[in-house]
Amino acid sequence: MIISITGSSGFIGKELSSYLAKKKYKINKIISKKNNNYTENFKLSNYFEEKSLDKILDVTDVLIHCMGASADNKKNKNHFNNINYMVTKKLAEKCANNNVKRFIFLSSIKVFGETCLINKPYTTYSAPNPYSKYGISKFNAEKALVEISKTSNLEVIIIRCPLVYSDKLSGNLLALSKIIKLSIPLPLGGIKNKRSFLGIDNLTNFIELCVDYKKTLIKQNETLSLSDNEIISTTELIQKLSYSLNKKIKMFSLPIIIFKILFYLFNKNDSYNSLFKNLYVNCSKAQSLFGWSPKITMEQQLAKNKLD
Repeated sequence: MIISITGSSGFIGKELSSYLAKKKYKINKIISKKNNNYTENFKLSNYFEEKSLDKILDVTDVLIHCMGASADNKKNKNHFNNINYMVTKKLAEKCANNNVKRFIFLSSIKVFGETCLINKPYTTYSAPNPYSKYGISKFNAEKALVEISKTSNLEVIIIRCPLVYSDKLSGNLLALSKIIKLSIPLPLGGIKNKRSFLGIDNLTNFIELCVDYKKTLIKQNETLSLSDNEIISTTELIQKLSYSLNKKIKMFSLPIIIFKILFYLFNKNDSYNSLFKNLYVNCSKAQSLFGWSPKITMEQQLAKNKLD
């Protein structure tokens, strides 16, 4: 079986390429020509116009689309639309025309919105209601993929992911780890919110099940939410990070209204939501349909580099 992976120089694409190669799959790595720091199988200046892409897809059984503009990308609205929606749509059309058997798309739980109720996690069957430009672009891509699957032989699996992490911290988790390393008391104790996270090992393990189109028979398209088993609060997240960093952290509580005012004044509503609001999912459909369960806990994932 030949698997092609877009965005193979990025965090998820790199980890996934390495994982599947170790499982003896033939991997075609695809990146943009703009990225000169990596030597991969194929460098494309335009994902859906170069003839070389047809040559790749002609021998591809499964394509995993990891490339995308991340949620914390600061570029303009059109950047999300062009990268997350238009490129995905055109790439899937080319896959269908080149008889690729299965298209796996990494979407986001932000297609549901930015927050949820404390005792009502999102499920695969929850109605999408994206708010951010990022979430809207991902949902538009999902809708396009479903339509393409209905009019072709291309099977589509859409995986809605929360924040994906590894022992090599990045983004918001890296910023949080730097604050923890300062060993100063943090006013983030006693937060009772619920957040979903997804360890990179759990994601790659699930995708391995998805690529085997002969064993994992699906309808023409499937949409699934995925997460670790643990649903944790911001306070618990800080505790787990500090433990992995071998840092003792002291936390105390402040009235939530203080944070609401401060974050509002500095126009940081997204950061406020991430720290204090709920955003978590139920992934029972992925578990029942593929017989999958998370293989690693957050503590194990964060400590993986030390264990290895």
